[in-house]
Amino acid sequence: PTLASTVQADTTSTQQSTTTTTTNTQTTNTTATATTPVATTPISVDFTLNGETHTVSPDGLYFQVAPNSTFNPTDFTGTSGVEFKLTGAKGMKVTVDSNSVDTSKAGSTGVVKLTATDAAGKATSISYTVFVKPEGLFQLNLPMNYALGLGDTDTVYQGEQYYITNNVKFARGEFFTGISKQSQNASATSNSVKWIATKYLANSKTQFQMLKLRQLP
Repeated sequence: PTLASTVQADTTSTQQSTTTTTTNTQTTNTTATATTPVATTPISVDFTLNGETHTVSPDGLYFQVAPNSTFNPTDFTGTSGVEFKLTGAKGMKVTVDSNSVDTSKAGSTGVVKLTATDAAGKATSISYTVFVKPEGLFQLNLPMNYALGLGDTDTVYQGEQYYITNNVKFARGEFFTGISKQSQNASATSNSVKWIATKYLANSKTQFQMLKLRQLP
């Protein structure tokens, strides 16, 4: 089968650098921690997930929210309880162009489009996708035969069914969701949980939706 997506194991963005200072024949070694730089994009999303704080561009990202949850395009909470706040760069005003997210429809997908405008009137637009967590077993509809997740054994195949959990990770610039064949309440540390890119779930169909489509004349 053709590989749909290869994502390496999760890594942190923290790097260590050492500075050596010599004063009056005495040498002092100072270790500094370099963290991920603050995004300079017109619109950024800030969040803290699994103990790590991120500031990145939301353009093209896939978020996961709970069904029937309150959704604000610039300030909302994901299934893992993490708050996502979207703001414009200094001096830029953010407006919501469109929002098709409907949290009353479990398993659905919506798109939000935002525009940031500076004092000179220059506008920059971005969009992101929101996946509303489904209930019950969820059937994967992958773009190819199979896809790899974060771990060495996190391989999923076209047509397989999984429960979608509340667990979410951010790695390699995108969000991953924990899925399990045992329970939708499985914890992130459970051996039954695999990590697959949220975008694959957002572009799949639930088993209920697939059956409903087949029943149409």
